[in-house]
Amino acid sequence: MKIYLDSSSLFRLYHHEPGTEEFIAFLSNLAVTGIVLSYISKLEFESAIWKKVRTKEIKVETAIELIRIFRDDYPKFEWIEHSLKTEEFAINCLDTYGAEGLRTLDSIHFASALLISHEADLFLTEDKLLKKLWEKAGMKTGI
Repeated sequence: MKIYLDSSSLFRLYHHEPGTEEFIAFLSNLAVTGIVLSYISKLEFESAIWKKVRTKEIKVETAIELIRIFRDDYPKFEWIEHSLKTEEFAINCLDTYGAEGLRTLDSIHFASALLISHEADLFLTEDKLLKKLWEKAGMKTGI
């Protein structure tokens, strides 16, 4: 089973927070053959880590180590690179769902997932709106 993770779900693979155990248990019950990520996850992951430093939830050394581990794991993931097509999809998503609250980075995740919706079996996010929109688009979500 190939799954798409947005940054909120990806983050749970590297940092313990409420719901992490449930998320890991859910994944462990799947026959995962590949994990697909949007290129934007690289930026969002590191931004989230540095926010944890600023809010004193983790130390700088821990942040550096988590970022190193994530970067070392890059080859384990399939990446949806930034393209004009992704950008156009994201703009269309904003045009359609902006009034419902869809924002910039989630529009990129939405567009990225739409681009591979025929290849991936499951789309995971902690974001309620993104999950709702994926479901509206006929994409299977979990948790």
